[in-house]
Amino acid sequence: MTNRILVVVGVILMSSYIVVGQSIQHDEVIAADQLWATAYQSCDTNTMDELLAEDLVFIHLTSAIDTKETFMAGAASCGMEMAKAEQTSVRVYGNTAVVVGDLHFKAKGFGEGALRYSRVFVKQNGSWRLVNHQSTTLPKS
Repeated sequence: MTNRILVVVGVILMSSYIVVGQSIQHDEVIAADQLWATAYQSCDTNTMDELLAEDLVFIHLTSAIDTKETFMAGAASCGMEMAKAEQTSVRVYGNTAVVVGDLHFKAKGFGEGALRYSRVFVKQNGSWRLVNHQSTTLPKS
């Protein structure tokens, strides 16, 4: 009887640990996604460089594809005036996370717009790095 109680208590404790761990990772991913939007808006290329994985694939709403190198070269022109991300879904799978959200933005030469994005983050060396981004235009409401 005592062994069964210990097993049940152990299972409950492990389940609690897993849920808390996932909650922390979930919050870390949201923070990384928000930091990305803030860095993009403020043309903070140092933060962008830290957040982007070396093997980044960035698919713009125009269907243009950037690597980290080509994206960073374009980001240096500082074309984003405003970027506000709103996550609608965050799913964490171990060291990988998928974020779906909407981004409202204002870009120089483009005007205001809104897009829906899907981003994949991977935890590398203790930090969440953006490895893939793809977006599409949201219809005007």
